Amino acid sequence: VPLAFKNAFGAVFVNAQRIGNGEVDKYEVLIDKSECSDPLSATLVWTDIAGSPSCNQGCILNDLDLFVTQNGRSGRLFPNGLGSADTVNNVERVRIEDPTEGATYVIHVRGSQLLQPQDYSLVITGC
Repeated sequence: VPLAFKNAFGAVFVNAQRIGNGEVDKYEVLIDKSECSDPLSATLVWTDIAGSPSCNQGCILNDLDLFVTQNGRSGRLFPNGLGSADTVNNVERVRIEDPTEGATYVIHVRGSQLLQPQDYSLVITGC
């Protein structure tokens, strides 16, 4: 948690944001390392709708996708160390150990395969 006069990193908190199928919410952050050197981290969580009791793995019914882009560069950074969207977890995190000073990163939350609109929470921390 950012604490005045104790640390210098910033945070963005989004709680109970609703998204529909095919929609994309975007959050831009500008990196300022003048007072800190922390990684950029974006964590997305949501409570999936109830599924079948017989399913024990990979049974997300309302799938949200998290990915990060850097303005001026091609490519996407996906969560949980994957090279593409995570389709099995309802907690997804992208961590960039050494974000580029002065760069703008865009955190994307996409309603990928939704049976109904879905609420989510997102926490972004870094310099």
